[in-house]
Parts: sequence; structure tokens; C-alpha cells
Amino acid sequence: MKYYIWIISSLVLCSCTAIVEQRRPAAGAGQVKQVQAYKIAQLNINDAGPSMCSSLRGDIFLTDAGGWRIISYKSDGTLSYELEMSSARSFLLNGQSNGIYLTDDLNKNIRFYDAWGQKQNAISYSGNAFVSGTALNDGSLYLLDNLANTVVVLDNQGKESRRFRLMAGNSGLQRPTALAVDGSGSVIAVADAQAQKVTIFNGYGSYLGQVDSWPSTSPSAICFEQGTSILWVCQKEKNMLLSYEIKPSGIYPIKSCSIPFPLSVTCSAFGSIYVVSSQYLWNVTEE
Repeated sequence: MKYYIWIISSLVLCSCTAIVEQRRPAAGAGQVKQVQAYKIAQLNINDAGPSMCSSLRGDIFLTDAGGWRIISYKSDGTLSYELEMSSARSFLLNGQSNGIYLTDDLNKNIRFYDAWGQKQNAISYSGNAFVSGTALNDGSLYLLDNLANTVVVLDNQGKESRRFRLMAGNSGLQRPTALAVDGSGSVIAVADAQAQKVTIFNGYGSYLGQVDSWPSTSPSAICFEQGTSILWVCQKEKNMLLSYEIKPSGIYPIKSCSIPFPLSVTCSAFGSIYVVSSQYLWNVTEE
């Protein structure tokens, strides 16, 4: 009986840490689809890597570090309102929630605002150097500490539920700057512009695979589509936005979109993809 238990446990462990490298579509399979992007707003920001997020109402938010402000747009690109930021090192947690989470790593706090820009509460933290993060629908906050290559998970009251180190393995992490988490928390993506790759981990930080890509340095350079394992990546140096589907059998490129100098991307709860470039806010569509 002891031998059977050992065999089953080993199989479970292997299934959780299987490596899923980037693959090309097989011959005869669906090829990478070209999609279009349309300008919906002209931007006047002084930020080489603005962070982004969207609310459950479909509104879009982005930071302007040079102007120490958050700018809110409606889904059609209409300017909604602006908020002041207390630090140029503040960034938004990507993902969809009932409002927005703004992390200020200089003053070590996370502020929550409702969708109308009213501050609701703030939580404090210490001992971490957060540079990016994701807010999930269940209220959990995933934050990337790129000095320790660690992900810290908080509830929306600031209580730490767990933390885990991103296993180096074959990942080759150098200085990651962006974090994306799928809706279930089971797949984590980390963008590292210095290493010129996006690395995929499971929900416990074990290495799964990587995408050979040159992501932008924005905290929102990558984002998962709502309720899927489809990851969008801003490749600033190639003037390209690409998406990949992450499956147990591999990581497959599925869509591409030409955008001049894409910096940041967010995926709305309604399936829309929004991108910030150096001058414009774009809406990505298949039409």
C-alpha cells in the first residue's frame, strides 16, 4: 500500500510542474490572426511606462507619472476625470474590480478608489519593493517584488494570505517589471524587458515555460483576457501587440496587431483590449 501512495504522489507532482514551452502553430492548424487597432483618444502624458487597469463598468484608467495623476476614460475614449497621485512611483494594479487599486511603493501603501474616483480605504505594507500587480475578481491582490523575485498575495484588507518565490530554473529572470495573473490564480506571467522574455509560472511560482519576446518596461506590459489563459504582450521595439494561449501542451501565438510603440495593455471585463502607446489610447478589435 505504501508503494502505491508514493507512485500516485509522484504523478501529481509531475503534472503540476510540467514545462510548456512556446510553440508554433502546427501545419494546417489555425495561423496567427491579424487584428486591427483603432485610436480612440489622443494622450498628453509624460510617462515612458504608464500602468493601466479597467473597472467592471468598462472604464479605463492609466497613470501619468510626469503629471502625478491618474486619468480615467470611458470605453469610447471620452475623458471622464483625473485624480492626483502622491508619488511618481505609484502604479495601478491591472485586472478588473469594482474600482481601482493604486500602489504607492514610495510611501508603502495601496489605496482603493471606487469607479467614480472616490477614495474608499488604504492599506499599508513594509519590507517589499513592489513594481507591478494584478487585482482579481475575488478581491485578492497579487504584487511583484522584483528585488526578491517574489509574489505576495494580499486580500483587499491588506492581510497577507501567502507569498512565494518565482523559481529561477530555466526562467533566467533578471529584473522583471510586470506581473499578470489569470482569473483563477493558477497561471502567472512575468515580463522582463532586460532579459527580453515573458516567463510563465504556475500559481505556486514553479517555472512552466517562456515566450521569447521583448516586452515594454511598463508595469502593465502584459495582461490576461478575462476568464481565459490568453496573454497579451506589448512588444514596443517591434511595434507589435501579440497574444498567446497557454495550454498544458504548449504556449501558442494566436493574434498579432501592429501598433506604434505599444507600452501598456489592459483587458476589460467585456472582452475589449485597450493599449496605450506614446501618443494614443487604442481599442483592439477583430472587425
